[in-house]
Amino acid sequence: ISDSGPYRLCRNPRYVGNLWLGLGGCLWSGLPQLIPYSLLTWAFVHYPIICFEEETLLQRHGQAFSSYCQRTPRFPGVPRRGWVKQVGGLRWDRAFLAEFSTIEGWTVAAWVIAWLQGAPPGLWIGTLGLWSMLRWLKSKIQEMSPR
Repeated sequence: ISDSGPYRLCRNPRYVGNLWLGLGGCLWSGLPQLIPYSLLTWAFVHYPIICFEEETLLQRHGQAFSSYCQRTPRFPGVPRRGWVKQVGGLRWDRAFLAEFSTIEGWTVAAWVIAWLQGAPPGLWIGTLGLWSMLRWLKSKIQEMSPR
């Protein structure tokens, strides 16, 4: 378990970086009205990954990971409690895979609408990038999910 560098400040520095990249992209493209969309997309994409990864790390490393969680917040500035956990028997990885075609359809529809309405290239290229990221995420979840 890595607990040095950025991992001593939070358990998910890559995801925090992704959040800042998304928010920065909204501002850079001159479309701050997309910030709520970016925040929701970030939460929707990263919530199942965080649940899956933390459960896997807990199973793999046991008390060592549990101790790390006790002393290191999930995100900077967020209290050290388990606010992102699996609820009941819900498996977010399976939920994502089951709903992937719906997510993909809405993402592609948003891209087409933005392109047809002459939106700035940053918007429709960003939406195309989101679609690509979702395809990649699907492949990773499929690789990591137990059969």
